[in-house]
Amino acid sequence: MFSAFSFRIRAYGVAGCVAGAAAALTGFAVLKDDRRTMASSGFMAAPISTNVCLDDSAKDMRHRMEGLILRTQKDICDALSELDGKEFRVDRWTRPNDGGGGISCVLQDGNVFEKAGVNVSVVRGVLPPEAVKQMRARGHSALKEGEPLPFFACGVSSVIHPRNPFVPTIHFNYRYFEVISDNK
Repeated sequence: MFSAFSFRIRAYGVAGCVAGAAAALTGFAVLKDDRRTMASSGFMAAPISTNVCLDDSAKDMRHRMEGLILRTQKDICDALSELDGKEFRVDRWTRPNDGGGGISCVLQDGNVFEKAGVNVSVVRGVLPPEAVKQMRARGHSALKEGEPLPFFACGVSSVIHPRNPFVPTIHFNYRYFEVISDNK
């Protein structure tokens, strides 16, 4: 069991790991053919950032990270849908004043999962002065107190509740946070 599961983690990445763990715990088979790749095309909804490259060739880290979390969301949703036999409901949302947005994907009342959520957020704005003060207190002394500090943050988070009461709930977050400062 461990070696087969380890193989799936290496071969299929995060989506294979989450779906493989769910399959191992529930007794359901996830993959019909272990040689099949988990690669998927596109995302669950239109990206939050527009008119930019979101793959590994993107020049800045923020767009590379946005692409990574959107692909991760799609891979996990595809793997869980395959396991459950039911599709995710997708909701794309935005923050006011060009503050970014996100994509919420929810599978509810499924065959294997009571509820599964795989959510992405891509947000930007200006940190409040109190947040800058806390960052300075933690050793980021190059940040100027009292000046506006723009930020960018993105991440994927998930909570998965299986129907089987003997199978634990799964929860994870993967985040990227960046401040834009003249003081590098």
